Amino acid sequence: MADSTVTMKIEDWVRNVWMKNEYGKSFSKKILVLNTGGNYEFDAVSEDNKIVGLISTSSAFTASGNKAPGPNRKIKADILYFTMIMAERKLLIFTEDSLYNEFSAERKNGRIPRYIELVKVDIPRDMNDELIKFKSVASKEVTPNK
Repeated sequence: MADSTVTMKIEDWVRNVWMKNEYGKSFSKKILVLNTGGNYEFDAVSEDNKIVGLISTSSAFTASGNKAPGPNRKIKADILYFTMIMAERKLLIFTEDSLYNEFSAERKNGRIPRYIELVKVDIPRDMNDELIKFKSVASKEVTPNK
């Protein structure tokens, strides 16, 4: 089974290194109360709760080059959760160009609220190599044998 710890490692790096450098604040995973009464865990919440982010390490495409509907649906669900919280800044953070580009096009077409910032983060090369390897193994696991 593919070891998905690389995605958690990347999220940790984005949250603890990149975001701290970029925004000058500490961030942590945190469950926030939604204005609907429920709860949701956000990937990166600043110590003062003013900046809230969700981090995606997914690609817009499968290993075979087809559109991957799962990541698209996940990001759209994340957008819904952003509408249920109060924060000065709401960030959708992407580590993969393809998904960032897809949602940038959605933004251009008026299908993403303007108050949600789309952020592209370049992860370190070694982490990117690990992520590529993980996705390759995971893809083989779900590809039917012919």
